[in-house]
Order: sequence, then structure tokens, then C-alpha cells
Amino acid sequence: MELFGKKISQKNIDSLERYLNERFNTKSEKSSLGIVYDITYFCNLSCLGCAVNAKKIKNHKDIKFESSLDQVFEILNKIYKFKEDHINEGFFINFGGGEPFLRSDFFEILQETASLFGPKNIGIDTNGTLLNKEAIQKVLPLVNYLGISIDGLSEYHNHWRFQNKEDIFKNNIELINEILKIDNGSDTLEVSSVVTKTNIDQIPMLITYLNDIGVKKYSIHRAMPVGRFAHHIDLLPSGEDYLELLIIISQLNQDLEINIHMHHSIEAIYTSIFLGKETISKEKIGLPDKRSSIGIDPFGYVHFDPWCIVPPWNKLHSDSLLNESVTFESTINNEILNIINAYCSPEVRCNGCTNDCTGGSRIAAAFNYISENFDITKITPSHLLDGLSKKDPACPFFHEGGGN
Repeated sequence: MELFGKKISQKNIDSLERYLNERFNTKSEKSSLGIVYDITYFCNLSCLGCAVNAKKIKNHKDIKFESSLDQVFEILNKIYKFKEDHINEGFFINFGGGEPFLRSDFFEILQETASLFGPKNIGIDTNGTLLNKEAIQKVLPLVNYLGISIDGLSEYHNHWRFQNKEDIFKNNIELINEILKIDNGSDTLEVSSVVTKTNIDQIPMLITYLNDIGVKKYSIHRAMPVGRFAHHIDLLPSGEDYLELLIIISQLNQDLEINIHMHHSIEAIYTSIFLGKETISKEKIGLPDKRSSIGIDPFGYVHFDPWCIVPPWNKLHSDSLLNESVTFESTINNEILNIINAYCSPEVRCNGCTNDCTGGSRIAAAFNYISENFDITKITPSHLLDGLSKKDPACPFFHEGGGN
């Protein structure tokens, strides 16, 4: 088989097929409703590629957060009512930010969420810098997933996280070692990296290192051209870069004990190409990707994709759940979300490509189309919607079919 003008060896094809088949069978549907709830835009770091333009603060004790504790509870209860009325199984809510542990009330939020949905349906993504042994022991019983970011080896990670005075790579490794000592800690912990052209060569070494210290789960997040990363598009990996990395991790996943996976938008493309399996769920709330989630921002606005909570994408948000008359069901059935889903439907997305996959990332497809054809400072909702129907530049068919 030839992709990106290069022949893929049969050995690599076998490795990819084995990896993708395992991923498809064990994680074919993330959930019927996945939610990423960013409960703050504040952060104690200033990462170069922050997708939400998080605001760095030095003293967080006197912060007035975007939503109060009572307002967060109100949002959670509206989600709970929708789940009870419409979803019998397959639900997951993942807290992010900014840095969620900046909130002094975050433990109370976790307790309330666990009482509503059960710990098995709760996750957290954190930079890990505000956690200590005591906090870990309080948090782990309340969640099923704790994601900690390590974006590369020491020098790269500290640079990318924009810290000049503190070795946060070392601190995060010490934290990970503490988590691994706790019962079920290794099953709850997942280390993740955002891959860029700068750190992509380090990823295999980082995976091997994490495997050696006992980490069981590792994920590669896709670099998305939103937030601050939109100013570093020269660092976006190419489609060929992603394929080469996917081949490497498919081999490492077989050779090492650590469980590795790449962002679902990349896996979906190659699951379709190599296995011929459908990665679409037309009944999915939000995007048709079986493993997609919708997003809720700190102000309670609902977005069809977690990547879309920053300009210009936030022009497509639904109503705020903090409005008394707004229910979670009404936001799901909101006219603009229905329009968005129409532009992302299998019949329309990727210029009507007939492969039974989700088409990768709709945000990456739209950004590529918009940046090549329009003034990015004058983007309208119509431009965004048109872009959702284009091809993801990470897909080999983007290049073979002349792109957008």
C-alpha cells in the first residue's frame, strides 16, 4: 500500500492493523454522551500551545471564578436530569480548564459529581503542578481517569509549559511515582502529550521512559490550531508525520507493557483505511465520531466540540446552562447545533468522501480551509460551517484528492 507517496511495508501494515483492531474492539464507543467541562479559564502556567488561551495568575486565593460553586452545581444537575431521562448507559464527564485544581472548591465539585454520576463516569485533565500526595488520595476514589500532561522530555516540557524557574518535568514525575504507589493509581492515571513538529521525535523515548517507571496508560493528543496554538501553526505535524508516529506506537504498543493510543481523529482515519470499519455513530450526541465529546465552557455555554470554546469557534455555541429557562436538552436540540451536525454528517463531510469514517477532525479541516482562503480576522459563522465539510489535512485522501 502507498500513502503520502511512500510505500507502507507489509510488516508495518500488519502492526497497524493489529493495533487499530485492538483499539476498535476495546474502545469502539467512548460513550453515548461524552462531555468536557472546562470549569475555569485561569491557570498557574502559560503553555505556548494552550487551546483555551488560559489566563496565567500568580495568586489564586482571591480569584472570582467564572461560575460560582452553586452555578457549577446547577449545570451538573441539568446534565443529570438529561442523562436520567435519555441515557441509560455510556456517559462520561471530564473536567478540564485552565487548571481545575486552582479552584479551592474543586474537591466539592468532584464529590457532587460523584454522587450524581458515580466515580466510574468522571475524569480530570490537569497539568499536575498543584497536586500533592494528600490531594491525590482524596481525589482518586472520586474519579475513573486522571490525566496528567507531560509533553516531552525534561527540557522540552519545561519550555513548552513556559516555566523558567521550576523543573516541572521533575515535579510531575515525582507526582506520577506517588500515584503509582496507591491502590488502583496506575489504572486511573493516564499521561498525555500534545505532539508537535518539535517534540515528535521525543515521543518514542518518552513512552519507553514512562513504561520503565510503571505507567500503564499513555495518550497522544493532537495539536489543534485553536487558542494560542493558532499562532504556532508551523509546529502542526503533517499527515505524513502522524502516520509515521502511528506506525511507531503500533509497534511499541506490542513490545511494551504500557497501553498507548493516539487521538481518535487520527485513529478513525486509519481504522477506515486499513480495517474498512465504520467509525461513525449517527446517533451520537454532538459529532458523529463514536469517541467525540461536546464541550461546556466556564460560563455554561455548550459547544459541539471541546476545541470550539475560543474565538472564532465560540460564535457557534448554544445557550448557557446558567440561564434559568435553558435545559441541557434544549441546548442539545438548539438550532445551531443541528446546523453544525448537518455540515459534519457523513453525506457532507470531507467533500462527500464515501469512506465510512468520521473524516478525522472537523476543526482541523475547517481551520486549514479558512486559513488558505480567508482573512482569519474576518471569519463569519458561515465560513466556519463551510469549513466543517472539508477534508482533514491529516488524511492521505486530502493529498490524493487535491485537498479542499
